[in-house]
Amino acid sequence: MQMPHTLRVGESFTFKLSMYPRGKQPEGILRVRVEPPEDYTTGPVPAWAAAVELNEMPLEPTCFVAAPLHDPYEANLVVDPTRFSCFKVDRGAVLEGTNFIRVKLLQPAPGGASKVVLDYLDVAWPGQS
Repeated sequence: MQMPHTLRVGESFTFKLSMYPRGKQPEGILRVRVEPPEDYTTGPVPAWAAAVELNEMPLEPTCFVAAPLHDPYEANLVVDPTRFSCFKVDRGAVLEGTNFIRVKLLQPAPGGASKVVLDYLDVAWPGQS
């Protein structure tokens, strides 16, 4: 089981994802989500920052995307943008089969928290049918 996974500042963890890209969409998006801190009640999750590599290639951060793929069932996935860090994924970096996504925590949440708990990760190619 790869999630949830706790990361402390400076630590990294490598997730294994089986991927079989189809279609011709050149750029996708990777989203990493953190759990709210233990004392969280409501409002934005304190700022955090991560660096991500896909198969040892650094990924460029990008804007938050709430729903990269159409979901007619509106899955029960929290989409608070303060919980996500998003990255551009070039199709050329994706291997057929097992891929390695390394997430490194760069910045803790303010207020003394030195760790985050990663609880969700996905990769999608928006606009792909």
